[in-house]
Amino acid sequence: MVHQILLLSENLDEVKRIYNICKNNQFVFYFFDSVEVFFNFLIHERIDVAIINGNLMNDPLGFISEIQNKSIDTSFIYIGERDPDTIRTILKNGYYDYLYYDYKEEDMERAIVGAIDNKRMYENIKMISSNLEKINRELSDKAKELRMDKVRLKEIINRFRLIETFIREISLISELDLILSRLVDYVSREFKSNKIIATRIDGYTEYVVSSYGIESNILKDYKWDLKDIKASPWAESILNGKVRVEVVNPLNNIWYANSSISNIFPEGFIKYPIFYENDVYGTIVISCNEGDCYFPEDKIFFLKQILEHASIQIYNKKLQSKLSKTIEQLKDYQQQLIEKEKLSTLAKVAVSVNHEINNPLCAISLNAEIIKRRYKDDENLQKIVDAILNNVILINKITNKFASLKKVTFKEYLPGIEMLDLGD
Repeated sequence: MVHQILLLSENLDEVKRIYNICKNNQFVFYFFDSVEVFFNFLIHERIDVAIINGNLMNDPLGFISEIQNKSIDTSFIYIGERDPDTIRTILKNGYYDYLYYDYKEEDMERAIVGAIDNKRMYENIKMISSNLEKINRELSDKAKELRMDKVRLKEIINRFRLIETFIREISLISELDLILSRLVDYVSREFKSNKIIATRIDGYTEYVVSSYGIESNILKDYKWDLKDIKASPWAESILNGKVRVEVVNPLNNIWYANSSISNIFPEGFIKYPIFYENDVYGTIVISCNEGDCYFPEDKIFFLKQILEHASIQIYNKKLQSKLSKTIEQLKDYQQQLIEKEKLSTLAKVAVSVNHEINNPLCAISLNAEIIKRRYKDDENLQKIVDAILNNVILINKITNKFASLKKVTFKEYLPGIEMLDLGD
């Protein structure tokens, strides 16, 4: 699917930067410097992301309100001043993201990609909402059931919106611990009366990263060795690759009784792994209700959905990190190849230079020596011949340096003109 990006700006440098971003990501790019033309184009074309430079927009809130009245589902990015009140107002009234005028190109690229993902999620939610509305119409003859269903559907939509907000928020975070902390914040909205912790798994060690409903000093330095099954009742499932196993620890479980986690959850707990494929990044742990580890299906559904999105985001961040390192390595390899090719070419040139210059120099040197011997008594001529021989020696040194170069570097000979650096 081809994504279309629209820009309102009169800054040619900005146009070039965003054009390069679109080109690199194979997005279709349009731009205008007129609000009226920009608005008309939005109405008649399917635009995924619209970027507005605040210098050209006198009334951004009125503009977005009019756009929303037209039922246009484009994601909007606003570029403006570093003013917290303006930022809050802009984001609160329908804009997807806000960047400062001095934004970096990678920040804009992240915002565009996030806005596209946001639009895709919005369309999915719209489709789900449409299906739910259809169900409501089919159940309209059952008033009592309809009222109950409406309440339930509202809760589901709110959960999807909450998930959407969560996805958008963590898309801007790269650190695993921060993603896990935000995860606890969002899970706690559905499990308000429960204690919650998020753990991070590094190798065979599991650490507590964030918590809800527990004093932070209680969790200080809490960690478990996953190789020690007694210290970590869920370790066997994780180590055997059964990351989809949901761990429930009732109070009478022998492994649970021997685990230090019983100090945190004396009432029991359920534990879900945060994983993608077979890589486990951490877990989310929720306390049971006085030993009862049953939770309503809608809460568990929300928990699984938000864990799945967190896992995908963590996987993507790790993949991006690996990709960045690979790109840097490729750049290094490319530079090495360029230098190698330069040296190879230079070696060939050096052979040619030595052949074409040294042969005539030998003839010059030989003839100079003959003249020097024949006219020993002519002091002026002897000086001239010595100067010729000294210059022959100098030229030989230069050609030898040229042939023995190990690195191709240049130095400025005249302003704007460079020459090959043969060293001292």
